[in-house]
Amino acid sequence: MLHYLFFIIYKNNYICKNHWRLFINKARYYQRNLPHYYIPNACYFITFRLCDSIPCKKIEKYKRNYHRKKSKLKSKNLNKSQKLNIIWKKYFYKVDKILHQNKQASVYLKNPKVAQQIASSLKYYDGEDYKLICYCIMPNHVHTIFTLKENARKLEKILFSIKRYTAGQANKILNREGQFWQHESYDHIVRNEESLWKIVYYILNNPVEAGLVSDWEDWEWNYLKKMDI
Repeated sequence: MLHYLFFIIYKNNYICKNHWRLFINKARYYQRNLPHYYIPNACYFITFRLCDSIPCKKIEKYKRNYHRKKSKLKSKNLNKSQKLNIIWKKYFYKVDKILHQNKQASVYLKNPKVAQQIASSLKYYDGEDYKLICYCIMPNHVHTIFTLKENARKLEKILFSIKRYTAGQANKILNREGQFWQHESYDHIVRNEESLWKIVYYILNNPVEAGLVSDWEDWEWNYLKKMDI
């Protein structure tokens, strides 16, 4: 079933390698704690999480390791894109593992009303700023993949809109105040079909890996867009 759905994604949503070359000159760069690149029509894997989902000391430790490994890779025979991809994978999977294991973190996204607000917000911008491919709303973080449209807003503005709206709605539902999301979001450009396949599988299988369900289809907050071939 997954293979068939992935085939549909490739035929309808994904920007091919030749299109990548056409848009590479339109890349825009912005930075918070990690480097971010905005490229129109690129396919992005995005993760954002609750503000207390990872202890500050641990995340600072991983950030230091990130920058140290980044500097060491300069001496290797790899281009800039390959270097960043290697570093990102190592950094991301360590952080995601902590998200699954941190029992002291808030799990506000387990509330169905909160999760529904996030799902609705992700779908709201589908067709306006991006083509939504899939998402998974976990108890303390969200994974999603979408392809930016040609005339879309900047990536950071899209994410800011989603996080600002859902934070406000979630705080009302939970009767709380204060910061809801971590300011930093993690974005990764999906560079080819093989990577897209693997990342979609990873996202949808996230609840299984975390021990929340035995089958990805049993997780209520998994979404994979259905499209016609």
